[in-house]
Amino acid sequence: MKKWIIGILVLLAAYLIYHHRSVSYGIGQAIGQIKVLNAAVPLDEYLEDNDIPNSLLRKIRLIRSVKQYAEDSLGLKETSSYNSIYDQKGKAILWMLTASPEFELTPYRWSFPIAGKFEYKGFFDHEKAREEADELKSRGYDIDIGEVSAWSTLGIFSDPILTSMLEKDSARLADLIIHELCHASIYLKDSVELNENLASFIGKKGAERFLLSIGDTLSIKRMEEKKDRRNKWGKIIHKGALKLDSLYKSFDPNMDVQTKRNLKNKMIDAIRIEIASSIYEEDSIKVQEQFDRFQPNNAFFTGYLTYRSKSYYFEDELTEKFNGNLVDFIEYYRQEYGK
Repeated sequence: MKKWIIGILVLLAAYLIYHHRSVSYGIGQAIGQIKVLNAAVPLDEYLEDNDIPNSLLRKIRLIRSVKQYAEDSLGLKETSSYNSIYDQKGKAILWMLTASPEFELTPYRWSFPIAGKFEYKGFFDHEKAREEADELKSRGYDIDIGEVSAWSTLGIFSDPILTSMLEKDSARLADLIIHELCHASIYLKDSVELNENLASFIGKKGAERFLLSIGDTLSIKRMEEKKDRRNKWGKIIHKGALKLDSLYKSFDPNMDVQTKRNLKNKMIDAIRIEIASSIYEEDSIKVQEQFDRFQPNNAFFTGYLTYRSKSYYFEDELTEKFNGNLVDFIEYYRQEYGK
């Protein structure tokens, strides 16, 4: 018996040593998540103990209504999420790192024991995110770090409302809540692209239907205007990503790195100017300002493909296969990839 126990301990030790970076990262993420969950306050208690402006009260009530609508009217899984609130005190609490090779539009994938593979890595510690980003950059990767406004624990825990959510307008907030609730209902392991594209599509479609159900025509109008702009930019970005991909695949193995970089930067600059011109048209000063602000790299383009590339496919599928019935569409994917 003792030899058996010693054998198990040796195997466990070997496993921990081999996966020490993943284990260390997992512990750090668990601590960050636990801190947020422990500090979250039940909504009723929060509303009693704080002098909340009416504008924020409306947002909190909206979140409750969106969640109820998502579960009752869209058929998403019932969870205990969004019944508490975490006060960020104006500070960011989570960052997401993505990366891609300098001359490829393929995402860097992190592998974790049990959890699987992911095309992004979250950090509750910005310094650690920066350190890993610098390491990847030194190895020749394009990197991108962005603040995360929400995340899903896939229904495992009761995800709280984050106070930064309350800064969003009604349409974006409804979209966000339905997006995250979708992850708790539909999830395919090792398929970030499917999970994120599907949640993004259902989030936006669900938000439109929710706003229509409460008669918020102003938000619907604003959402439609943003959708038109987003579709215009999305087509440019998608077309640009495909051109970049073709460019990289055309590179001769003997081509020097600087020539590759010059060709890459020239094409990305053309994409930047096309987007800036589509936004501000003839206003050359604003076009230049937008051009200077927008600094995409391969990590940006692969991120776009991860989150948005399948929206047109899902739109066609919703129309042709489900006759526009979003509930049937969601139920189909719940049956296919439900949790």
